[in-house]
Amino acid sequence: MKIGFITTHQYKNFGTFLQCYALQYTLTKLGHHVEVVDYQRKEYQKKWIEKTRIILGDIRRYPLKNLRIILNYPFLIKRICLFNKFYKRNFQLSSQKYPTSDSLKKNPPIYDLYISGSDQIWNPTLNGFIEPYFLTFVPKGRIKAAYAPSIGIAKLNEKQQDTFKRLLHDFKFISCREKSGVQLLNNCGIINVTQVIDPTLLVDKEYWLSLSQKSSINKQQYGLTYFLSKTDYKEKLINPLFKTKRRLDLTMETDCNYKSILAAGPYEFLSLINNADFICTDSFHGVVFSILFEKEFYALPRHNEGNINSQNSRITDFLKDLGLSDRWIQHQENIIRTPINYHEINTKLSYMKEKSFNYIKTMLHD
Repeated sequence: MKIGFITTHQYKNFGTFLQCYALQYTLTKLGHHVEVVDYQRKEYQKKWIEKTRIILGDIRRYPLKNLRIILNYPFLIKRICLFNKFYKRNFQLSSQKYPTSDSLKKNPPIYDLYISGSDQIWNPTLNGFIEPYFLTFVPKGRIKAAYAPSIGIAKLNEKQQDTFKRLLHDFKFISCREKSGVQLLNNCGIINVTQVIDPTLLVDKEYWLSLSQKSSINKQQYGLTYFLSKTDYKEKLINPLFKTKRRLDLTMETDCNYKSILAAGPYEFLSLINNADFICTDSFHGVVFSILFEKEFYALPRHNEGNINSQNSRITDFLKDLGLSDRWIQHQENIIRTPINYHEINTKLSYMKEKSFNYIKTMLHD
């Protein structure tokens, strides 16, 4: 079977790249020809170019204020090269690039099965409803399915509910990554929604470990932080954990101190988590790979709980499913030192993995 799936494959983010690769790898291993629909989102690229232009202009006007960015520049270039290397080596893309949704509709790639997913492609607060992620370009009569897209937020307003109903009415198979996402779609009147695990969890630990060996990073005896948004609150919360442990900070930011690791791509991300003694993170995929590699970890909120656009449910739902809610840290008194019982966790993951593979097999053979 020839399968095409669409996701946010072009963003230079560890989780974005690895979830895309994981779904491609899994479907290919099941014996199918698989391609990532190369939807480039021209409007996103324009925003990125404009943002870069503004930053460079600010650096030229105020070089001293931006000294850290200037000093970090070689590492930022190396990071881009590491992501590009992974992209070229691992992604099987459609033969045609699609810069806009109109270009997809005018000349869509032809597959036996079209899949939407994974990651936050259905989160209406990030970029609104991006219709290609709902397979609006698919020729009439072709099968539409979803594998583990994330809505990412805890509540939908009435207008958002109506939009979901309109965009998903002709899907044959619908799934969501989070239990809260399943409930949100049920509240829209969309039934028969299956909860499945993130694609990265479909891939065996041993395979991810083999990829981590492709990294040149070789550091020993450290605790790792990986925060998508840094705050003084988080620093105060985790500082006691590093009193007797060397700390490494993995970051995607440009304005960061000299101790931070900037020159890292997907291979380096895997290696840094695998070799860490413990991890502190507010990243969903930071949590996922901490669990896959059976590490001690602490998950912190990325957003305030009162924020209507908070994406915390992505992590809290997953932790609750595994019985790891005590790893969600909001206060120092919540920090526990009891080791995680990974025998129990792996038993639960095996059940979730089996359920997700059953969904995939139904999707492929119906």
